[in-house]
Amino acid sequence: MAGSLWEWTFDGYSDYWYAGPGGTCRDCANVTPGPRSDRGGSFYESDAKSFRASYRGKDFPQNRAEWLGFRCARDP
Repeated sequence: MAGSLWEWTFDGYSDYWYAGPGGTCRDCANVTPGPRSDRGGSFYESDAKSFRASYRGKDFPQNRAEWLGFRCARDP
């Protein structure tokens, strides 16, 4: 996942996301407004921990940056 930009996700951000049961988006169509998780690290980062797949950052959907993007995906 590490590469040229952080991957913005639809998952809502919480400091304690993994403390809850399952640690996944339970009702993704109705995620409350607020920051979203981003993953993957980017050329902009210099801290090695940000390149771990489990490391998350947060951004609001209206934020824009040259190091923040998204991945198109669909069900097979």
